[in-house]
Order: sequence, then structure tokens, then C-alpha cells
Amino acid sequence: MKYSVLFISLLSVSYTFGQSNKKAKENYDIATRYYTGKGVKKAYSKAIEYYKLAADMGYEQAILGLANCYFKGEGTPKNYNE
Repeated sequence: MKYSVLFISLLSVSYTFGQSNKKAKENYDIATRYYTGKGVKKAYSKAIEYYKLAADMGYEQAILGLANCYFKGEGTPKNYNE
């Protein structure tokens, strides 16, 4: 009995992690669309907003995208420390 409870708990954690990872990827994809202007009007400030959401969820590509915006000063003043 205790093994089945543990298994169900692990499944729940796995499902939750999968859902948050999916949401992070969705936020990253939206950010990339705003950054490139693909399908939407190019808006660096909106790209940064969505990159931050995905980066806060630990999505590595979003962290790099956000760093790129700070480095190039796109949608924000250049900031090499951020």
C-alpha cells in the first residue's frame, strides 16, 4: 500500500513538472515571436516580458534570450551585469 502511495505521489510531481515545463516553453515561444516579429508585430519589450516568465521557470533558452536582449540593448538599456 505505501508503495502505491509513493508511486502516485511521484506521478503527481512528474505531471506537475511536465506542465510547468510546457508552460515555460510556451512563454519562450511567444517571446521569440515578439523578438523576431514572426506572426506578430515586433516588440522587444513584450519579448523581454515573456523571456522573463520562462526564465523564472528555469527554461535555459529563455535565459539566453533574455541575456541577448540585455547584451544588445534591445527593448532595454544595455546591461552587461543582468
